[in-house]
Amino acid sequence: GELELLAESRTQEIEPGQTARFAVQVVNTGSLDLAGVALSTSLPAGWSAELAPDTLALLPAGEQLRVALNLRAPAALQGEYEFRLSASGLAGKRRIEAPEKELGLRVEAPVDWRRVLLLIGALLLLLCGAIALSIRLRRR
Repeated sequence: GELELLAESRTQEIEPGQTARFAVQVVNTGSLDLAGVALSTSLPAGWSAELAPDTLALLPAGEQLRVALNLRAPAALQGEYEFRLSASGLAGKRRIEAPEKELGLRVEAPVDWRRVLLLIGALLLLLCGAIALSIRLRRR
């Protein structure tokens, strides 16, 4: 028996508090049926994951099944993160494990353009004030 995990996309970009959706194919590439195939993820603290379905009663030889993986980022978190997805099943009494699949996620807050424009406006006012003050001092 052999088990593989195939991901349509390995990296995604989301905003804090949003959910990333990955589509993963669980493929039995061996010649034996696999029973009790279980999927799991390793997550940092504060993250949540939902696998649908997370267990498969039977995965026949040569068959594949699409699994939805939803990862939810904490609301106050930014940066780049990696997650591992693993799967294992039984071929008779022998445990078969798929090589772990690494998924990447970049969490970035959107740019608040109002703040950027306010800062630019404040800098322009400060610059104009400095120019006006230097002109008055030069005339004296």
